[in-house]
Amino acid sequence: MVIGLEKLKTRQYAEGVSIFEEGAEAKEAYIIESGSIRIYTVEGNKENDLAVLEAGAVFGEMAMIKQIPHTCSAQALSRTTVAVIPREELFTKMASSDPLIKGLLYMLVNRLYEGNERAQNKLP
Repeated sequence: MVIGLEKLKTRQYAEGVSIFEEGAEAKEAYIIESGSIRIYTVEGNKENDLAVLEAGAVFGEMAMIKQIPHTCSAQALSRTTVAVIPREELFTKMASSDPLIKGLLYMLVNRLYEGNERAQNKLP
């Protein structure tokens, strides 16, 4: 278990329920406690699966940290429980963290974001 996770509020989603949609404002990130999540994009009428995430995975964090809309959608594949990380709480903790750690976090998020965009042919 992640330290401090027990202090976060949890939310449950039934199978098939959308957690967030591509283009929506990123107000929260999530840690999967149980169940599974499908991450996907939509192009026209076609859904493109990007990943299936299981317990322990974090999602929704990149858009929140970069302060951009979600670049993909998330849907519960089964009954799923997530710990919810509110944007304000994350930024409060980041503001008080070591500048080196904060810089590394931003660098890693940017690299992951750019890699994802390239994989989806959205960047050269």
